[in-house]
Amino acid sequence: MVYLMENGVKDDSHPDQDVQDVLKAFKSGGCVVLADGQGGCSLACAAQLATAGRVAFLVRHSSGIVCAAMDEERLQGFGFHPASSSNAYVAVDWTPGCTTGVSGKDRAATLRALCDTANSTLSFKRPGHTFPVCVSKDGVLKTALRPEAAYDLCRLTGLASVAALAEMMNEDGESATNDEAMCFCREHNLPLLHVERLASYRKSQAANGVLTEPVLGARSKMWVEEITAETSMHVYSGTADPSLEIVAVVKGAVAEQEGVACRIHSECFTGDVLASQRCDCGQQLHRFLRIMNEESYAVLLYIRGQEGRGIGLQAKIRAYKLQDEGHDTVDANLKLGLPVDTRSYDDALGVLNQLGVKSVRLFTNNPAKMRSIQHIVKEVVSIPSVPHARNMKYLKTKRERLNHLTLLEPLPEKFSPPERATASGGNAPSDSRPPESTPDTPPESVVVSEKCVGIVHVTSNTAYVNFSCAFKTPGSMAVEKLRSDAESELQRAGAKCIKIAVPGVCNLMSGVRLMLREHNPDAVIVVGVAIKDDSSALYDLTCKSVVKGVTDLNTAQDTPIILGLLTCQDEEQANAQSNDLDTPAKAWAESALQMALLSTGSIA
Repeated sequence: MVYLMENGVKDDSHPDQDVQDVLKAFKSGGCVVLADGQGGCSLACAAQLATAGRVAFLVRHSSGIVCAAMDEERLQGFGFHPASSSNAYVAVDWTPGCTTGVSGKDRAATLRALCDTANSTLSFKRPGHTFPVCVSKDGVLKTALRPEAAYDLCRLTGLASVAALAEMMNEDGESATNDEAMCFCREHNLPLLHVERLASYRKSQAANGVLTEPVLGARSKMWVEEITAETSMHVYSGTADPSLEIVAVVKGAVAEQEGVACRIHSECFTGDVLASQRCDCGQQLHRFLRIMNEESYAVLLYIRGQEGRGIGLQAKIRAYKLQDEGHDTVDANLKLGLPVDTRSYDDALGVLNQLGVKSVRLFTNNPAKMRSIQHIVKEVVSIPSVPHARNMKYLKTKRERLNHLTLLEPLPEKFSPPERATASGGNAPSDSRPPESTPDTPPESVVVSEKCVGIVHVTSNTAYVNFSCAFKTPGSMAVEKLRSDAESELQRAGAKCIKIAVPGVCNLMSGVRLMLREHNPDAVIVVGVAIKDDSSALYDLTCKSVVKGVTDLNTAQDTPIILGLLTCQDEEQANAQSNDLDTPAKAWAESALQMALLSTGSIA
């Protein structure tokens, strides 16, 4: 197979030089030729850099049909509709400042407009002259076709992930062959790349879990109020979306470390800076900073430019107005003709790789973040949110419509927002906002006695040893105490309790599925204690499988599952933790009740 370069020769001493040359030409705004295994060829360029001249070149040497390759998420965000059962969508024109939509200038404007997800669907006319084509977000790794290849070139070069392409034609009006395309490339000094070659290149990068390589732009020491130790700050650019910056706050020498505490946090001016009560972003950010203070090794990745799940601050405030009128956070975006969520976290993995982190404990409730760096995730830890009257609908929507694993838990009092100041010598300033319910005082409409919570726990048989799991199941004290404390807290609140006992930690997920299938509870608490034995590798694998099982079940169905699994070095440590005055079982029960109320709509 031949890969034609600008000088017509492939440099074997640099095995990726062919791809790099194509990327260089593409990033500069030039056209490239893509060829596939079926003999078809297309001219392609970055939609973000489209000009009237480049579009005219595409039209002149093709069928005249200019397509815009993009992923389904972007298409849905714009409110576009498929033209048929295929991946082709109804053609569109960008209307502001355009005339007929058919000229090179108008089509270039349409291509550039498709790169900005903040543009409203009302600004596009249908039918038009630019044809959106839906591609897999995995690009050529999933589908080795020319649209996916053009899409991948955008992402690999850090440009907006929309590509313009048109199928090449010969002088007789037939589709150009590979040989004809090679002659064309020599004549016009253009690079040619086979889709299969790009797929090979992508696979070599995917083996390292990286699509693009963020560039470290600055680094300095940093002291953060909520972290007593010195940290360092790293600022990265060159991401897949050029409008983003990733700021890494790093505690400790994280290189080559396993299980590094990590959070990926999208910028939220209203929540992070103003402590807005509309969302839980600020809560989660500052809670993780306090977690970092307790950890030896930790990394916070703060992604600047993802305000409002990617739509920007101005659009987010417009969405807030619609939320005030009764729409939830998802429908408000859609009513504005904006995507629900345009964020990508692929570059976060690149930053962690550059920091040398071997594996992480990821603190998040967002399944998309879990998937983005799954190559190095050792454990997923949910970050609880503090519910109140002004964010309850938002938290409920995130869980039910965005599949977030939202847990509710009151914040320690010393971290609560300060009370509003009063005027000197007078009364407190008037507040027209509705009264707020605190987490410990649910609204009168909540009827806890109607709720049923299932408890799935390991057996309390002290003589039982679960050899298939390679660690003991202590029951005489630890498990029984935790189960009893959780049950007592539920009964104190007036909730009904159903229990299922299983032989060992390995069997917990089977018990949970049985509980869901046979009893249909409003929430489930998984209670177990894993004590390390000689086989530490199997112990780690089993604990991780339980965590993953709970995470997957929470994502796949609507009944909230609270994980109460203590991992201990020996039985003495297990007994000490379970008999602590501040027993974790109480918090498990409280979270289960709050999630049961939230998921069933008992809290408005």
